[in-house]
Amino acid sequence: MKDNKRFEIAVVGVTFEGRQEILRELYEEAEHSTEGWKYKMSWHCGLIRQPDNPYDPNAIAVELAGEQVGFIPKALAAKLAPRIDAGEVYRVVDARIIKGGSNKDKPVFGVRIIAEAPAERKVG
Repeated sequence: MKDNKRFEIAVVGVTFEGRQEILRELYEEAEHSTEGWKYKMSWHCGLIRQPDNPYDPNAIAVELAGEQVGFIPKALAAKLAPRIDAGEVYRVVDARIIKGGSNKDKPVFGVRIIAEAPAERKVG
């Protein structure tokens, strides 16, 4: 029997390069959708390797609804990048935008994803 492992990741880098605006727009779209937060299920979320990233050769970007919203944390990316480069596929099964911060007029948005590792092959 194949068993998939799921793990939750807090996406980093969400406050750089205009990503807060992207997240605010996505959050508000979902909030005002007639389907409420069920709307978020239609967002495509993917993990994109960036081996040429000037800050981290193991970088793995997180895209939500076609927009880059951040990265997998560096320590985790160092473990996953060689596996992805070897052909393993990690699937994002859930993505959530979290609204926080102490300033009601200028909230800070974060992203948490649940990724699924490839099933391990059992021998025998």
